[in-house]
Amino acid sequence: MRKLKYGNIELDIKWNWPNEEVFENWKKDFLNLEESKYFDIYLTGGFLEKMNGRRDYTPDIDIIIVGDGDLEKIETLIYEGTKIGLEKYQVFFDIFWFESFPLYSTLKKDEIVKINGYLLANKWIVDG
Repeated sequence: MRKLKYGNIELDIKWNWPNEEVFENWKKDFLNLEESKYFDIYLTGGFLEKMNGRRDYTPDIDIIIVGDGDLEKIETLIYEGTKIGLEKYQVFFDIFWFESFPLYSTLKKDEIVKINGYLLANKWIVDG
């Protein structure tokens, strides 16, 4: 067991690697949250690569939410989604809000895009 603190979430956790069953179950829980209906939700990062056979493992599941700029809805959705992942599935769902989602395939080489974003916490503390 590890002692974990992420924002206001604190718990003792037996860490699990993410898998498709955990993702599908978490997704059902997450989409049942009232706030989820105000956002477009994207799976991205290493877990998506794992699902497509381009990676063997990844320590977390990256989720991007895009849409409604209401900070209260954003905080609630990120907090609850992260909490469900950690408490119920012992998997870290790294959830981030973007004001808009850039289509990286349309960007020119070395093009810089500025996007407003929101992350739940600025610290991730394991075992102190």
